[in-house]
Formats: sequence, C-alpha cells, structure tokens
Amino acid sequence: MARFSILFLLVCAWVSVRAAVPTDLLTAVQARQVEIGSLAVGGLGADNLQCRLRNLTQHELTVTVPAGLHFSSRNAETQEMMTYQLLVVTLAPEATEKVRLQGFCMNRLRHAPSGKAIFFLRGFAPQPVKQLGDSLTKYPALAPSYGQMLVWALTDNQPLFDLEVEPELVRGARNTVQYVSRQAGLPVVAVRARSKNKPATPTVKTFSQTSALLYHLPTAQVLTLKMVDPQGHVRSTLFDKKLVKPGVQNYAFGINETVRSTDQPVYFVRLSDATGRVLKEVRVDERTEPDTTQPRHREFDFRFSLTKPVKKVYFRLRLPDGTLVEEIMQRPYLPPGSFLFKLAFNYLQAPNTAFVARLESETGQVYHEQKLGPDSPK
Repeated sequence: MARFSILFLLVCAWVSVRAAVPTDLLTAVQARQVEIGSLAVGGLGADNLQCRLRNLTQHELTVTVPAGLHFSSRNAETQEMMTYQLLVVTLAPEATEKVRLQGFCMNRLRHAPSGKAIFFLRGFAPQPVKQLGDSLTKYPALAPSYGQMLVWALTDNQPLFDLEVEPELVRGARNTVQYVSRQAGLPVVAVRARSKNKPATPTVKTFSQTSALLYHLPTAQVLTLKMVDPQGHVRSTLFDKKLVKPGVQNYAFGINETVRSTDQPVYFVRLSDATGRVLKEVRVDERTEPDTTQPRHREFDFRFSLTKPVKKVYFRLRLPDGTLVEEIMQRPYLPPGSFLFKLAFNYLQAPNTAFVARLESETGQVYHEQKLGPDSPK
C-alpha cells in the first residue's frame, strides 16, 4: 500500500511539473498536443488576429506563444502577418482558450486582412523579420506606433521616418532602428525623446485602403497598372506590360503606406496601354470607400448562315452607334453553312443598354448582325 501511495504521488508530481513547464506553441502543434485556428478581426492595428488554442491532451498544458510567428491566408492576395507578443497560456485538459494578437503585415502591395479571414500558422517569420519581432517584444511600447513601419522597411524596402518616443525608450528604439536600417539597406533615421509637455502622438501613421479598378477592355492589349502620387511619382507597380484578354477587368488592390501623422495622403491607381495612354484612373484617399461594383452578365444565342467560306472572322459586340464594346472571340476559318454560337459577356453599362452583335472581317466588313435589346439580362 505504501509503495502504491508513493507511486501515485510521483505520478501526480510528474503531471504537475509537466503542466507547469511551458511548452513552445510550435512544438506543441507539431506534437499534436495543441490545435490552433486563427481569424483576422479587421485590417491593420491592435488585436487584429484572434487565435483559438485547443488542448488535445488529457492533462493540463502551459503553452508559450512566442514572438515572431508567421501567419498566412488561403487567399494569395491577402497580406501575411508577423506577431510580436510573448504570451503564456494555461490550457485545461481538452479545453479551448482564445487569445488576441497584433499581426503586422508583411506584403505591402497585397490587401489588408479582412474581418473573419482564416489564417494559418506557418512557423516563425523569416529572418530578419523574426529578429524584429523579438526586439518589439523587448520594447513593446515601440510596437503600436512604429511596428508596421519597421516591418515594411524589411519586407518591402519602404522608407523609415524619424521616431519620437518616451525618454526611457530612446536607447531601445535607436538599437531597433539601426538594426532595421542595416538589414534593409536604408538610411538611419533620428530617434528623439518626447518632451514632457508634448502630446504622446506618433510621428507616423499607417494608411491602408482597399479599392478596385474596373475597366471593359474591347481588344487584347498590353497594359500597365501603377500607383502614383499627386506629383506623378510612381509609388508601386501592380503589373507592367502584361498582355490582357478582352472583357471586363476587375483589379482589386490594397494601398498600404507609412505616412507622417500630419499627412492627408492621396494616391491614383492608373491603368495605361502600351503607348502610355491612361485608360482609367481611380483616386484613393482616407475617405475612399471600397468599390463593390459588380459587372452585369448576359448570354445570348448568335445564329447566322454563310453561303461561302470566310477567313479570319471576329465576333464583335458593339453599341448601336458602332462603338466597339468587346471582341468576344475570333475564328481563323468558317465554312459555308448554318451556325449557332452560345455567347456570353460581362459589361459595365446600365442595365437597359442595347447592344449589337456582329460577325465581321478583320477590316470591319459585316457578314451578320444581330440586335440585342435591353431585356433579358442575366
């Protein structure tokens, strides 16, 4: 009986010690002790990543959530995130706990995370971003105001601005800025102590907007999509000299910039052709609402007969005044006979717009014309 009691006490002590010794989250996930699920809870800013930790074991676990974790979305157009907080979480057997983290975005040209977007833990962020996460853990007061600027300096080579911090934070902030400057190859900026009578206002802010540019391209063309400032300076190129097929093009984009706290930034997203002619431009500022416009869709049967063969013919959609809307498709050869083509197109015109479908030669000779009234939109 005494031996059993001693054995029981030893087992209890082992379980207690096991629960008290923290397990690194990545290790616990790999060992299938803990399951993690993550959701974005709104754009850039504090507590924008909610993590659900579930204990898969029959005993209590103490888990360390380290700094510098890397989360990514299933959507390749959404920014990936790096966290900086260091947390210790105790999980009861088979219990679930929720923790909130701040994720700094690592891909400036992608969309900011939208609410309830699912994210996956990928391990640690790549160096030197992981090292920056450790530094922000050491100097947490630096993170809310300047963390995103420092991350984008490393991931997107974005410029650094002077920092103004509390006197006790100057040394840590200076060391962190020097590290980022060295790793990114950027000029070192000043770190100043904030005076006692001055409001605790950061010198920078994060500008983050999502919008879209819709354009109906009538023919295949080589296009370029760039973001410029009011002076015409190119801030980023979304794509350059890309061959684009005819049809409605919907380019969703995110504009994410570090700007001075007193700035009221304005940007223009321009779609231009191979000659540099601007086809469409969208203005984006802090008051811009996301563009939710959806193109309309229409389907129709295109019937015609040919008494002789034709070469290199085009199925073109026009407005009644002859304006080309879209070159739907092209055929190198059609023999004599009767034909039925089921065609479809998207358009940005008003719902009651009438169209004309034509079978034409390369030079515009009309072989068949079919009017499409304003009814039957799908």
